[in-house]
Amino acid sequence: MRLLRPPRIFSSRPTRQHSARSLNPTSFFVVWLLIPSSLPAAEFPTALIDDAVIGNVLIGDVLIGDGASDTVASDRLTTHATHRSPPSDSAALAQLIGESVLAGNAAAVCDRSRTMPAESKLKALSEWVLPGNGHGFRLGGTFRRGEGRSIDRADPAVTDLRDFPESEWIASPARQLIRVAQQLGRLDDLRKRLQRFRPVDPRQQKNQATLLTLIEIVSGDASAVAKRLDDRFAAQRKPEDSDAIRQGWCDLLVLWMATEEPRTSHLVRRDLFGAFGELQYYQPDPQLDVLYDYLRLLAGRVPTDPGDSGTADRTPQSEFEVFSRVDAATHGLARPLPRFRIDSQGATKISGHEVDYLAYRGAVPSAFEINCDVATRPGAFSELMVHGVSAKPIRGNQKVSLGRDAKGDREIELSPPAAPTETESHLRVTVHDAMTRHEFNGRVLFEHSAEGSPVPWAAIRSWRRTASEIRNVHLIGSGAIPESIALLADQSLSGWASYYQSDIHAGLGNWNAVIGSDQSLELLSESTAAVPGSFQEELLYYVRPISWDAQIRYEFRYEPGVAMVHPAVGQIAFLISPDGVRLHRLTDGKYERSTSRPDATAPMASDTDAAYSPPDLRRGWNQAELRLSDGAVGLWLNGRFVGRRTISDDQSRTFGLFHYRDQTRAVVRNVVLSGDWPQRIPAIDQQPMASERVAQLDAAGKALPERFSHDFRTGVPPELFDFEGDETSVTPNADGVRVLRTPAEGVRSMRLCGMIDGDFDIIAGYKDLQISDVPATWHCGIGLAFNLENKTLDRCAINRRRGRMEGRHYVAFTQKETDPGGKLEWIGSANVVDESTSGRLRLVRKGGFVYGLHAVGDSPTFRLVKTTQVPPGRIAIHGLRLITEVGKGMQTSATWTHLSVRAEQIDLLQPKDSAATIAKLNAVNRSDPNETIDLTDQTTSEAGLIANSGENLAVTSGPEGATIMARGGDRNGRCQLWKRLDLGAEFDIVVDFEVNQLESDHDERSSGEVFFQVFLEDADGTVEDPEAPRVREATLILRQKWTGALDLRPRVVARGRGGKTLYLPIRTVPVEMPRQFRIAQRNQTLYFMYCQEDSEETTVIATYPLDDRLHAAALVLGVIAAENQHTTRAVLKRIQLFGSPAPRKVPGPEGVVPIIP
Repeated sequence: MRLLRPPRIFSSRPTRQHSARSLNPTSFFVVWLLIPSSLPAAEFPTALIDDAVIGNVLIGDVLIGDGASDTVASDRLTTHATHRSPPSDSAALAQLIGESVLAGNAAAVCDRSRTMPAESKLKALSEWVLPGNGHGFRLGGTFRRGEGRSIDRADPAVTDLRDFPESEWIASPARQLIRVAQQLGRLDDLRKRLQRFRPVDPRQQKNQATLLTLIEIVSGDASAVAKRLDDRFAAQRKPEDSDAIRQGWCDLLVLWMATEEPRTSHLVRRDLFGAFGELQYYQPDPQLDVLYDYLRLLAGRVPTDPGDSGTADRTPQSEFEVFSRVDAATHGLARPLPRFRIDSQGATKISGHEVDYLAYRGAVPSAFEINCDVATRPGAFSELMVHGVSAKPIRGNQKVSLGRDAKGDREIELSPPAAPTETESHLRVTVHDAMTRHEFNGRVLFEHSAEGSPVPWAAIRSWRRTASEIRNVHLIGSGAIPESIALLADQSLSGWASYYQSDIHAGLGNWNAVIGSDQSLELLSESTAAVPGSFQEELLYYVRPISWDAQIRYEFRYEPGVAMVHPAVGQIAFLISPDGVRLHRLTDGKYERSTSRPDATAPMASDTDAAYSPPDLRRGWNQAELRLSDGAVGLWLNGRFVGRRTISDDQSRTFGLFHYRDQTRAVVRNVVLSGDWPQRIPAIDQQPMASERVAQLDAAGKALPERFSHDFRTGVPPELFDFEGDETSVTPNADGVRVLRTPAEGVRSMRLCGMIDGDFDIIAGYKDLQISDVPATWHCGIGLAFNLENKTLDRCAINRRRGRMEGRHYVAFTQKETDPGGKLEWIGSANVVDESTSGRLRLVRKGGFVYGLHAVGDSPTFRLVKTTQVPPGRIAIHGLRLITEVGKGMQTSATWTHLSVRAEQIDLLQPKDSAATIAKLNAVNRSDPNETIDLTDQTTSEAGLIANSGENLAVTSGPEGATIMARGGDRNGRCQLWKRLDLGAEFDIVVDFEVNQLESDHDERSSGEVFFQVFLEDADGTVEDPEAPRVREATLILRQKWTGALDLRPRVVARGRGGKTLYLPIRTVPVEMPRQFRIAQRNQTLYFMYCQEDSEETTVIATYPLDDRLHAAALVLGVIAAENQHTTRAVLKRIQLFGSPAPRKVPGPEGVVPIIP
């Protein structure tokens, strides 16, 4: 036996790592090892006896440890020898020290092997990885950053996994073994050696299969690898299994190397990662947690679209940047860098580091809004952060988690709870009048002040393994954008985070904001008397990187040996002393995996021609300034230039304040950032993640030639809107008109008195929506809907409602059509969770597609809910509807604020100039053949009029004309005069009458009426589309309501699919008693007119365009009496017929052809 020389003195404290020179001698102990003296020499020994460490404590010139834990394990002893023991001695050594400890030296093994010749490396790695010398397979590894310069920013242009810095951070002897065997052309030898091995247990079988799989991968044997992958990942992994870490390393090596190899990368499919069912969750074991980070990186690279490359950012990211909150633990554990794939569809997270940000590059203006849709399925939750606060519902949506840049979110109650989330949610944050409001699916979660904010930024925030999917990011802003920002604006230190002590003091570590003697806010970190001379590093940094050309100015106190603080950019601290400026690369404290020392410095020499002089440090307050531009940082002290250093693109650009806490305290005030960030929000076409589809719809809508808009604050004009239900329940208010609906009362819909054809874009605004929260019995809410005149009479609607199944709040899109039998059938629908009480509903038709959209509140940003294909057809009369819906025992109310329509053609079914239209029609009548039937001097039978008969019905002739009377009984009574006509497609029919008696019942469903009908037939026997609705009747209806008011309603009646009768009222207008009705057809347009008593002026009340040429086949004048013995009596005085006779139709050789007499 020989005595191993004692290692350098090292600390027994498991909570912090220091070199021997920087520690208090009272905290050291000495370890002696007795090692057999007969150990033979070898190029790569099983145990190395040069140095020894416990856990992650530095011993000698290098740090060697398993690197798999974020806490120091005091029982982990690592040795390095220069001789290889025979099997029995190796086994004894493994028994003495622990095979798991020896196997954990992956980083040291990889580092030592790099300097060996290739053949020696192959031999040494084989002896380490493959079974023998008292150990089994060693396939484990560790993660650690390399020595020297730290890479802290991922290059979005780098898409090859082999070029990712993380590929270098994986320390795996097994991976190196495969690579060196490939380099030497010895893969077949290695394969044969593995195949000769006879596993004795399932673990050895899996390890053997893993190495054989790696050989097949680098050999490019795609078919063999495909089968291996399918077999390997058929079973679920459970993180609680005792073998989870070993299994995880094997899985990572296979997936990583398969992804690196171009011939097998396509085999790494998204479904393979389904074997890691809890990949998105935090794992208490730090080794497994970091393993899952790297597996998540691989999963994130796999494209959703198989045709996608999976990594390229196809849209420039200039408006957005990616960064993460970093601390010593996350940095030292070598967690992956944050990455997002950004394209026209949005952003998908590839990998994460800790809390990751996808941030708008500029500062937000005083009036600002950001909207986006994010995936909210388990493991895919993102949140919007604006002015340093993010908000999201948690714990069954009964609480709100409020995030900040520093570690340590807080929770507040949310009452009532937010609606249950589904797979996607809509996020919105607005800034107005110095207040920031956070909304989630239309529900307000939190509001806070934005006054003097030190963090005027907007970002999408997510945890590192969140499978974030972000779509339709839309920024809108106006008003002032700050040119400079006071970074110490509040005592909460918003925007700052501690690097070394992130788990205490709400993530701020030892730093506090205090009120100074001059009442200004000062940043303070006190010194500590513990472990003097240990060079205890302390850093507070501003989380948002300085990605622009910028200047940072601040004041700090200097008292020799008492107070001093140094600026830092990224991982580099600029140590200022009276002798000059030196550079210190920050270590990761107790998580440091390299040989970096906390007291290591290097000189900083100016690389410019500017005059350079030693720092002018003064007792008391000093002024420092950092200028970041042209890839470098320059340092000024009290107005004098003291040095400059370049910054590479892959280095962090965060600004921090650093001091050695065992040596001085730090006191800072008046930290001000100014930079050349954008001074305006970019246009929508310059926002890479804004919805292209919505932008296209917006542009197409603006280009539509015809427009109609109505502000409901002016009321509901009867010539524009008709009601389905009791219009007295509609009440005006300051914002518009309020509708109230119960199952028995209220308005079912407000309908536009017009038709819309071609492409269209329709928006309806609403406010103050209230939906009863009783158990749902049916859908309850409001909506914007249209009915089309096409073969299937399609109906589409976009609703804001509570659903009938679970009573959840949604924005819902529905599509229905009519089957050949006239039955309405459901075609499809889509729901998105939404709790907004104000917003805008939107329906768009472009080409053959209909789009349903919704905007929350007063937001100009619309969310696309559903796209569907719909057969062509115009929106019918009253087909555009603002609807309300309720279930039994439920109630809904809302205020409609406005309606806007843009379309290729809008026909409001009324002439712009009624008098001019009448003049034209009269002019035509003067030249047309005409016939006058005067019923004051002839009977109805003499005039060719036919009356119906029945009880309580009567038609009599007299000098006043033909009197028509009906009296209601148990039901309405109806009496009418009918006459056959023979007028062609150009006609004008005028009837003069007098109403003697018109009574109505208190039940509005039973009213007294006087009506005039013209029945229509095809003029030439040909129909363009026999299945399309065809007009067969034009009617004017005078109705008296129970209040005594008179309404006049023009109407057409059509035959639809399956012969179904379609009643199409055009509008309902209040009138004085009329004395004349008139219906004309000119140029395939129907005109409905009337003339009031004691007036000679004729008014056009409505028009209606016809698709076919129709002739007048008959006319009817009649009365309807309300039930319960109410009477209606009218006297028909004269009928005037203008127009040529209609052609008679006789069968011909080719079918029906017109014959002109």
